[in-house]
Amino acid sequence: MKRKRFVIAVLVSVIMIFCLSGCESSARVSIEDYQWEVTTIQDNDSGYVAACSDGYTDLFPDAAEIDISCTAGNGELTLTNRTDNQTYSGTYVKESSEPESIIYRISICEEDGTAVCAWTVYSDGSTTPTLIFSVGGYTLNFEGA
Repeated sequence: MKRKRFVIAVLVSVIMIFCLSGCESSARVSIEDYQWEVTTIQDNDSGYVAACSDGYTDLFPDAAEIDISCTAGNGELTLTNRTDNQTYSGTYVKESSEPESIIYRISICEEDGTAVCAWTVYSDGSTTPTLIFSVGGYTLNFEGA
């Protein structure tokens, strides 16, 4: 009986160590943490990928190729479209946060929307910081660089 309690105590300790170490390595990502590079732009009504970055053209051959980055700080957003040398300004305000994500209220070019920052976790266990805008009828997906 004593040995069984010892084994259970060791197993619980090991599980707690794994859980706690996992929590520390998955700290929340925020909009200010990265320069964000767009991967895809989707139409909210149809889900159709209207545009994508160079790394995604094989997956979406009918989509327009784009090169857009986003930076954020002090409540201000800057989107730079390097495809046509245009810059767009906007604002963001933190709306809520969960252990895995932060949700923002955004405004870009007089369009209001929502943004969320979180880690994307892939089946092989790798992770990528991800920012997703839903604004003006489109969803813009970004990866942190």
